[in-house]
Amino acid sequence: MPKRKLIILLGVLFALTLLIPGGLFYYYFWRPWYLAQGFDYPFVVQQWQKEKGNEEQDNPRGKMVRSLLREHHLIGKSKEEIIALLGPPDSTVPCEAPPAKANEFEYILGWYSGFRMDPDFLTIKFDKKGKAIKYYVWQS
Repeated sequence: MPKRKLIILLGVLFALTLLIPGGLFYYYFWRPWYLAQGFDYPFVVQQWQKEKGNEEQDNPRGKMVRSLLREHHLIGKSKEEIIALLGPPDSTVPCEAPPAKANEFEYILGWYSGFRMDPDFLTIKFDKKGKAIKYYVWQS
């Protein structure tokens, strides 16, 4: 067997020995565990607002964010409407700006995505008229 074919064959075998067990682990262990964590709690306004400034790993906001984004269309809402729904932001951009002058609101969600090594946030961006134009959930 030529040397090049042998190298390709060994590379394929090596890749398969990693991919198959990894795929099985994901499908049978990680995925069911992740789905069983219940990351889709119903959004409750009072509960969300009560958690302002809560930087703990198990902040309930992280479990409610999917429901919030699915049920409440944030795009086009004014800053006042967002504050009425979610309460005052945990932080703003630019930093320490009052909400009326902020370009972005950030809400702490806890430590839910990935391996729970870093906190997650909901960021809402506003245009110059104070209407929400974009939102995203991200991990720091």
